[in-house]
Amino acid sequence: MVEKGANLCLKNLTSDINKANKQATSDLKATIKTAISNIKDISKTVSSSTKTIIKDAGVEAMAVIRDAFRTPKAEILTAVDSAKDTVRKSIATIDAAVKKTIATKKEADKLAKAKKKAVPKTSGTQEVDEVVKAADKVAMDSKLNAVKELNAILQNVTLTSDSEMKRSIAEINQFLAVSAKSAGDAMTKITQTATSATRKASESIWLDFFIELVGQPGVA
Repeated sequence: MVEKGANLCLKNLTSDINKANKQATSDLKATIKTAISNIKDISKTVSSSTKTIIKDAGVEAMAVIRDAFRTPKAEILTAVDSAKDTVRKSIATIDAAVKKTIATKKEADKLAKAKKKAVPKTSGTQEVDEVVKAADKVAMDSKLNAVKELNAILQNVTLTSDSEMKRSIAEINQFLAVSAKSAGDAMTKITQTATSATRKASESIWLDFFIELVGQPGVA
């Protein structure tokens, strides 16, 4: 039950992370593609000074995008690995506890059987019954203790695993929030850069047009 729950939680978590990363990548790629297309269209009809303005804006935007994608993928992957490690440890602990319980049960049955066989054939019925009951009681007590120990281990593993998984999930959610904010800030910065570049390019284009219309100042 612990293994299934932990694996399901980890599977859903990994799926959410992949979806978030794919969506962020897709959005930024679409933005970049549109921006590049617009820049190419404008660049066909503008002067070198205007092209420089557009090129500088593109370089700045790409730097912003790189910074956004650098934050904080490493931390997210580390938190996911921590969650996986918690699941592996829980499974290993439970597996060892179950094997120990089974071994204890087999040993108890073996000892009980040996005690029953050791009863002298000359013993009376009452004496045989007492030996059998005593052997069965010892075996049952041993099995009950083993089951209690297993139950205690399972409860402890469940609590520890739950706590560790919650911590890992909290860390991942925190890093995802930081990543989302970083991507959001990057988009805002890109928009600001594009707006500024557009204004400068418009001024440059207008100046190009004016010079073409009236001629270069001081040139007869």
